[in-house]
Amino acid sequence: MRKSREQQRPLAPVWPDHRLSDELRKISEILDENPEILGLVLQDLSDKVEPQNGSPGLSAEQVLRIAVLKHWQQLSCQKLAFHLADSQSFRGFCRLPWGWTPGKSSLQENLSRVQAATWEGIQRILVQWAKARGLERGHKIQIDATTVPSPIRHPLDSQLLYDAIRTVTARC
Repeated sequence: MRKSREQQRPLAPVWPDHRLSDELRKISEILDENPEILGLVLQDLSDKVEPQNGSPGLSAEQVLRIAVLKHWQQLSCQKLAFHLADSQSFRGFCRLPWGWTPGKSSLQENLSRVQAATWEGIQRILVQWAKARGLERGHKIQIDATTVPSPIRHPLDSQLLYDAIRTVTARC
């Protein structure tokens, strides 16, 4: 049966003196201050049947923290699996047991179970938390619209003419 949180936490994470570690520590504190988020995630992860044997699976807290890490660092499940196995800070943030990390297929399965409505609920809880502390008013949303280069060829008159002729003759 899934749990919202492991009763015995792994050894306390060692946070190196680094900007990324400071951000992880702050995110961890915010998540700890909002335990109601775990209930939302647990609803999506809970199976209809309670298995009598087998692995209990990742806790709701671990899945939430892994999802935050994945989106924050913009990692694929394959790269996320590597970073969780390689980084003591990432494992500590995700509160994974010492010496164990989930594989990419396990990550994909668990992360895909969290529904869009759950993420919306998490967003509402975090905005309310920020409003209560005077950090955010919640009236506007800021979106990053950064563009990325893509292999689109620029149209030239000769290319357009060639494409038109090729398309017309292919249909005849």
